[in-house]
Amino acid sequence: MDDKAVLREKLSKNMILFGKIINSNMFSVESPDFHYKIADVLTDDSKKQVNIIAPRGHAKSSIVGGVYPMYHILHGTGKKLIVLVSRTQDHAIKLLGTIKDALDYSQSLRVIYGYWGQHSAKQWAKAEVELKDGTMIICKGTGQQLRGIKVGSQRPTLIIVDDPEDENNTKTAEAMETNLRWLLQSAIPSLDPIRGKLAVIGTPQHQRCMVEVLKDMEGWTNMHFAPDMDKEVALWEEWQPIAKLQQKKRELESIARVSVFYREYLCQIVGDEDQLFKEAYIKYHDYDYRISSDGNHFLVKGDKEIPVNIFKMNAKFYTTLELTDWLSSLAEIQDQKGEIESLETQIKMLEKKVDELKKETSK
Repeated sequence: MDDKAVLREKLSKNMILFGKIINSNMFSVESPDFHYKIADVLTDDSKKQVNIIAPRGHAKSSIVGGVYPMYHILHGTGKKLIVLVSRTQDHAIKLLGTIKDALDYSQSLRVIYGYWGQHSAKQWAKAEVELKDGTMIICKGTGQQLRGIKVGSQRPTLIIVDDPEDENNTKTAEAMETNLRWLLQSAIPSLDPIRGKLAVIGTPQHQRCMVEVLKDMEGWTNMHFAPDMDKEVALWEEWQPIAKLQQKKRELESIARVSVFYREYLCQIVGDEDQLFKEAYIKYHDYDYRISSDGNHFLVKGDKEIPVNIFKMNAKFYTTLELTDWLSSLAEIQDQKGEIESLETQIKMLEKKVDELKKETSK
């Protein structure tokens, strides 16, 4: 085995090293541990459906949409059909541009694997290329037709769905359902039944967006990466240091838009800043419910009794803990999260609602 063959064998076992060798411009700092974890799953042929959630600015598209397709081309067996999908076809074309530049201009790639660029290709267009071995790369946008896509008899061996959703195509439940149905009814069935693999990468936009729904779906390998702000541990300290993330959070807090930080940098979906009730405020308790002989209502746990008020309206029962205790807990949450500028408005709204419910029950 000659030196090139030895090197190719070594690179076949380390996708990140492969990327650093053939496209060093993409690797200006040390790669984080989570990039290697992603690479291990992508190169595992037993993992056919992969869902990866990671924050903005952490090179997830570069690894999954840039390095992995080239690895698939140069280390996969047989003819390949690769489909690059992003929220629009133009975004997918940008991914293809990165791949084309490496195939055409990378001296390291040329030395180790030979020339795979434009002058050896059978087709070299803006939205698709056909390489010298018959491998094709095609660009599509989310929602565009994939059903029946093939080259000759070859179905897609790899589909990369990179950031398929953003704030524009997740505005309604119907839009998100359309995106999901496109994946389930068009993208997945189009795969090669033996060799086909599909990887979805994204940052959550909504509780019902594609990457969030896939987390609960059987048959998917799910990977979720985010920095730990409580422990001050960055996901990629060399590129997105914890100090930078803390500063970004303060900036968004100053304009009451901290939900943007949680969504884009922590991959957590939180409510809009103008919502009165947020998921973080909901507390679950293990209490027994008791009605005293004089008709008073209590939640009981051990020696502790918490009086509650019951309001009946439209044949439904609404229970509130003592207002002062509830607001005290809410104030503590607000102080911790720093998400709402003033609690007084919410207190007044709650007091008004309680008064309205009392008047309703007295009729």
